[in-house]
Formats: sequence, C-alpha cells, structure tokens
Amino acid sequence: MLQTITISDLYNGGRAVCLSDDFFLIDDVRYMPCVNVPFRTPMFMFFFCMRGHMRITASKEGQTHVLSSGDIFISQPGQPLTGLLCDTDCETWVVGYMPRVVNFLMPTKQDTWSMMHQAFARPVLHYGDEAMQQHMTVLLDMVRRRADHHRLRFCEQQLVHLFASILFEVVNQAISRGGTIPQETPRLRRTDSLFHKFINMLTADEGRHRTITHYADLLCITPKHLSAIIRRKTGRKALTVINEHAIELIKLDLKLTDIPIGQLAGKYNFTNFSFFCQFVKTHLGKTPQEYRAE
Repeated sequence: MLQTITISDLYNGGRAVCLSDDFFLIDDVRYMPCVNVPFRTPMFMFFFCMRGHMRITASKEGQTHVLSSGDIFISQPGQPLTGLLCDTDCETWVVGYMPRVVNFLMPTKQDTWSMMHQAFARPVLHYGDEAMQQHMTVLLDMVRRRADHHRLRFCEQQLVHLFASILFEVVNQAISRGGTIPQETPRLRRTDSLFHKFINMLTADEGRHRTITHYADLLCITPKHLSAIIRRKTGRKALTVINEHAIELIKLDLKLTDIPIGQLAGKYNFTNFSFFCQFVKTHLGKTPQEYRAE
C-alpha cells in the first residue's frame, strides 16, 4: 500500500530540519519515514548522494536508479517511490520543498512549472566536479548547523535563503544540461487551455482577487462554466482553490518577511484591515499577529 508522507510526519520523526511547513532537510535518508515501504509526498524532493551508493525504485513501473557520490535524484510531487536501498557506507541527504514555496521563490512566476518539469524531466542529475560537490556539501551542512542554533536572531531568515540557494543550484544544474523552457506548447483542448490560463492568471494575480467572477470575466466565460472546469480538473470548488492560493501567499509573507501586517491588507487588496484579519482567522484559525508570532 502506498503511503503519503507529509511535513507533519517529518516533524514527528524528530530527525528532520523543518521550516514554516515549506521546507525540510534530513541528513540521513535512512531516517525518512516509511523508508522501507512504498510512499509518496506532495513535495519536490532532492536526494543528494554524498558518499557510497544507493538505489531508488520510482513510479508504478518500478524504474530503478542507482546513485553514486555526486548524484542527485529528483522526485516530483506525488511521484511514487517504491524502494530505497543504501549500502553500508552510503551518505545521502534529502531536501524537500512544498510546491507553493517553489512558486514563491522562483523568479519567473508564470513559467515556473514549465521550467521545473522540463528541467527535471530526467530524474538523475550529476552535480558537477569536486568543487561543486564541496559547495553543495557546505550549503547542506549550513542548514543543519543553523537549525541547531535556532535561537539566533536571524536564524529563520538565514535558513530560508539557504534552502533557496540549494534549490537554485539544483535548477541551474538541471537547466545547464539542456532542460530549457520549450518555445512552443502543444495545442490544448479548450477546457485544458482555459484551465491553464486560469492557473497562470491566478499565479500572476498573487492573491489580490478572490472571486470566481474576476477570473471568469478575464476569460470571457461565465463563472458557472469556469467553476465546472476547475472542479473537473482539481476535484475542489473554485473558490476553495482561489482562497487556498491566497492564504498560502499570505502565510509566506507573515512567516518569511517583515512587512507590517497593516500593509499586507493593502497588498492583498482587502478593503480594510478588519476584513484581512477575518480572512486569515477563517483559514488559519488564528489572527495574522498570532500566526506571525508562532
């Protein structure tokens, strides 16, 4: 039976460095929950083989990849991993990113997913010469060391930038081997095309508009038609998808920036501060001030 690992499972394991429900790092793959049973996660995961060898069996077809020192295995969100096997002297670190924070960090908003999926089309990446391997080792070790000194004033901010640096290193390496953004996209069915345009609009809007009517008007279709497309593609109500996108961005601003809460209400186009606080309280069960203070 395929099990799903969440950030909460990693927190409970006690070995992982977790940050803001968006990132994690484990310095020994053997401490991954469910390492001996088939599993998947909703995250991007990078397996950095630092020493020795390990074998990863991925997907329902059982495709096996053997990693050696200097290799990275890239697992995309939802990908089944049906077996992890390490030799006795294997040292493999695992770093994970929730898709929402990848979208937040990547500088090209609308092309993020095209670039990521194209760059990661081949799951095994060799990250260069010895100097590059040492560089990656330093970044990974710095995450662990910062986490061990979490009371330092700017520790969380440092961790965010370290996790971002690791992500950019992997993406740059993947793109440099030929994973470029496609110049042309295949023709889509109308419903697929409308859903794709909606997602691009939702991403570009960055949480400022939270009604189905706003996006339906931009697409020149009825709100009922757009709601049906979103329900068919995601299995969820359109308003749920829109509000979840907004609240995830608000969470990142509350945790990862020092923008005054009053200014955030304006940034997300709320008519007043009270409505902003009510929106956050409805979706997070706490006020913006309480969430930021955690």
